[in-house]
Amino acid sequence: MRTLGRCAAIFIAASSVTGCGSDPAAPAADAGVDVTEVGDTARPDTGVADTGTPDTGSTGGDHGGTTGKPCSTNDECDVTGDGVNMCSIDWYALGSLYPDPVCFGTECAPPEPGSIAACDDGKGWCIDYESGVTRCFAQCHFDTDRETAATGCIGKNACNFHGWTKDEGGPWRGTGYCFGGCTADADCPSGHKCQTEWGECVLKAKHWVATKAVGEPCTSADRGTSTKPPTCSCWMSISLGKGYCTEFCKVGDSPSSCPDGFTCDALLPDSEPAPFTAAAKGLAGVCTKNCTDDSECVALGAYCERGAGMPRKTCQFGSRPGGPVDAGVGDASDSG
Repeated sequence: MRTLGRCAAIFIAASSVTGCGSDPAAPAADAGVDVTEVGDTARPDTGVADTGTPDTGSTGGDHGGTTGKPCSTNDECDVTGDGVNMCSIDWYALGSLYPDPVCFGTECAPPEPGSIAACDDGKGWCIDYESGVTRCFAQCHFDTDRETAATGCIGKNACNFHGWTKDEGGPWRGTGYCFGGCTADADCPSGHKCQTEWGECVLKAKHWVATKAVGEPCTSADRGTSTKPPTCSCWMSISLGKGYCTEFCKVGDSPSSCPDGFTCDALLPDSEPAPFTAAAKGLAGVCTKNCTDDSECVALGAYCERGAGMPRKTCQFGSRPGGPVDAGVGDASDSG
């Protein structure tokens, strides 16, 4: 089993609520409108970290090591001819999804629970979706205590938080995978528009227009269906049955793509093994509503708290960990 350099330990953080846009697992044959995901809490669950020695080997084999490389056709990525590595702009039904088209693996063996595993000869992380479909996306890395830029993603592609890595004798570092990243149409390839709600470059014919503004309350009815587009990117809690509309942003962008009164939050965990005291520039985030106390957030299915590494308090999705936001509302551990 190939190991990743001197990497001695890897932790994974799982998120049970996301505001994911188009399902990155959807192949070109699927032309339907994709919907957002829902769950119990938008805060990453750090309790699933494997404190032993997780499998850090390469899962799914070496498919030419092209994961993360810029591309314009599938042939540039599928150098082995096995049909696994493809180019985002030549494979997804919705379009490139990335501002800068990139090679990725359309399959890889999923990691063991509580660990993250490399793929394509260590060029990417194998990402396991709820549908059971896996993808090999390029790796990116960043510090837990500094605002310096994340490294590993090409061009304007965004680094999405995935977990922690630690080299022998070194500090913990954040790690993520490259996906999406646009905040304006100008970021996207020709023939595309930026679905700003999700930070994804989609073909003009696949683009939809939100009818609800960032910050408005929303429920599962706003997520859309295969025949009806969403009304917004609704981040919500199943337990609470409500949430609020938000949109993609990148930490550290100046000016921020978030509306006035909102802060870009990467939703980083603030617990062990390495609490994030700063958020790296370029991390994928969502626009969270500024607040001073819970009363401003309860109606939105949220609570008022400062996110890890963030400059101020915002309405965090779901219930306050360890207790209800208001009477009769369960905490984030509820199964919904």
